[in-house]
Amino acid sequence: MELIWILSLHPLLVRVSSLHAFIAASLRKMLRMEARDSDFASQRVCPFSGLITPRYETCCMECGKALAA
Repeated sequence: MELIWILSLHPLLVRVSSLHAFIAASLRKMLRMEARDSDFASQRVCPFSGLITPRYETCCMECGKALAA
């Protein structure tokens, strides 16, 4: 009996979740809350293999060649 009740609430829960996401996105847009540059780790691209490598690495993780400082 409880399973039927829970399944009948599923569409309502999906709508509430979608509404919550829409409101959150709208508030972020209105308040101009954007991701800051410091939220993401600094990266660079190896000129030889094209692999994205963390900036703290001294050589490429794919090809092993030294990266320019």
